Amino acid sequence: QGDEKWMVKDGVFEKIYELSGGAQLGMSSADIMQAMARGMNPEEFSQLITRGVSSETLSSQFSAEKAREVEQTKKQRKFWMVLNTELIVYGATEPDASVTLMGKPVRLRPDGTFSIRMALPDTDIDIPAVGVSADKIDEITIMPEVHKRTHYSKKEKELSL
Repeated sequence: QGDEKWMVKDGVFEKIYELSGGAQLGMSSADIMQAMARGMNPEEFSQLITRGVSSETLSSQFSAEKAREVEQTKKQRKFWMVLNTELIVYGATEPDASVTLMGKPVRLRPDGTFSIRMALPDTDIDIPAVGVSADKIDEITIMPEVHKRTHYSKKEKELSL
């Protein structure tokens, strides 16, 4: 019951994310789900997203042959599952400072706080955050390192008569 007051509807969170400037940093969950639904296997997807491929490029990666192959597989077995992860990077600084995350500017809230939500594929990634004082005299760099691996397993049981 207590958790419900902290829950945010996806549409609201997506809007907050977009306003924070995070939409420019990587693919959204919707982009990821579309790629997976189109039949891209997790390994292909991880390779593409690690190289920073946009959702438009991702869409063009699917040939008609691949689409037919995916449809045939779906007809044979309808069960499927997708699991994605996201990373939320958040922090605070002086309200008049400037912040970049992975080289891209981050919009600060009036109180100096910020948060960025991004897709987290299987990868090793450094996330440099640089804060610069309004007078450009002071600079602080913080760099989290993220190492993420997902293991996939699919079992199909034999039907007994």
